[in-house]
Amino acid sequence: AARAGQRPTLASEGERETREFALLRRRPGVAREAFVARWRASSAASLRNVVDPAPPTAFPPPAFDGIEISTQARSAGLLADILDQEATTLVRARAFPVIDRGLGPVKFMSLLRRKEGTTPEAFSEYWFRRHAPLVESVVEVSKHFRGYVQNHCVPGTRIGGSPVDGIVEIWFDSIDDLQAAMFSTNYLGELRADEERFVALPNRRMLVAEERGD
Repeated sequence: AARAGQRPTLASEGERETREFALLRRRPGVAREAFVARWRASSAASLRNVVDPAPPTAFPPPAFDGIEISTQARSAGLLADILDQEATTLVRARAFPVIDRGLGPVKFMSLLRRKEGTTPEAFSEYWFRRHAPLVESVVEVSKHFRGYVQNHCVPGTRIGGSPVDGIVEIWFDSIDDLQAAMFSTNYLGELRADEERFVALPNRRMLVAEERGD
């Protein structure tokens, strides 16, 4: 991972991996187990994030059943007959890795919306150049991270009618590590205060099980 104070300038679209996020919600009447089984049977899914339907009480009820990530997500089309088309969304974003210590079995994802009056460019610049080094520097929090990736959405992206400017991915070794990081005094103090400078809180947070396709 890049060290605090040494973070490079934001890369152009051609210099960063562009990924597609398919945020999937099953059609009313379709059982969650049936949706997940169909999704797993699809050969198109390169990375499935199965959203936990009953996360710890600190998390809000999930808005989606799954999030597929790839360079060209296709499962949404294959699952069209069991998806709620109005609630299912495709999002393009550029990936900015911040911390890389390998993957962990527990994954946290969050959808970010920029603070009112902040431009998409200013949001991305602050998130990557200022907030990421701060996260790394607060060791009491970042020591629990296995991986941390910022995904900067294409300007103008909307999910469910609301603007979304970023998607966070953070991996942990356990739920205990996630709680030790995300509900700690250090996070709720210094890091949350910094988030309030550029993010419209609260975020839409999800706990997911990451599954890699064949």
